[in-house]
Amino acid sequence: MNDTRSLKTQNGAFRRFDAHVHTAASPDSDMPPALAIETLARQGLGCIFTEHLDYNKSIDHFMFDADLYPETYHRFRSDTVRIGIELGMNPDFEAENRAWLARYPWDFVLGAVHWFDAEGGDTYAHKAEIYAQWGDAAYGRYLRFARDMVERYGDVIDAFAHIDYPRRVLPLPERDLDTFAEEYDALFRALAERDIRLEVNTRRLAEPGAADHWVDLLHRFRAAGGRRVTVGSDSHEPTHLGYMYKTALRMIEATDLQL
Repeated sequence: MNDTRSLKTQNGAFRRFDAHVHTAASPDSDMPPALAIETLARQGLGCIFTEHLDYNKSIDHFMFDADLYPETYHRFRSDTVRIGIELGMNPDFEAENRAWLARYPWDFVLGAVHWFDAEGGDTYAHKAEIYAQWGDAAYGRYLRFARDMVERYGDVIDAFAHIDYPRRVLPLPERDLDTFAEEYDALFRALAERDIRLEVNTRRLAEPGAADHWVDLLHRFRAAGGRRVTVGSDSHEPTHLGYMYKTALRMIEATDLQL
């Protein structure tokens, strides 16, 4: 991992990136990388490719096409295009994850939790049935597992992705910081102590109450010592690139955080 926590351009000025982009190298996208770059450039944004690397026990490993990525993408690398990875943090595959990180000088490593240990094994955090069975307890366990993974992988990740990932299927009230105060604060302290950015994932920002929830999260992150964030659309198709970026910037400015 390079020293890219500032995400600076060559002349030292800060540049705005969509810092969570998936393209045809990932198994869940067929977007051409050149199209992603061009689309974001028209919005005045740089592009950070974050193709999937997600080892888990429950299904076939979910990862980028190693014949394409990252080597064939290197030709795109520039001051406004970075080569990154979305790393599925998992305690059972730490050796495999670290081996991949050592194989290439990644510009940006986005740590993520898509699978967590809710029942003594890998559980997909996007599986609605888990929350129907476990209720609020499942979300608390997700946050505690995320904190554990940040502590385990904190030396190699630049940012933590989509803290609201389970909310894509979990029917909880948006403004729930009191319910999970202990879990949120522990995770935010773990990030702040390691100077790891919190990603403002814009995928849900248009949903009712989601923007207010994110403002609550950012205030809490700031109170825990957090200083810096990224903005990521989590795009898998061109129409979503740069999604609600300006809204995210306004929330960041309102909570005294920095890109």
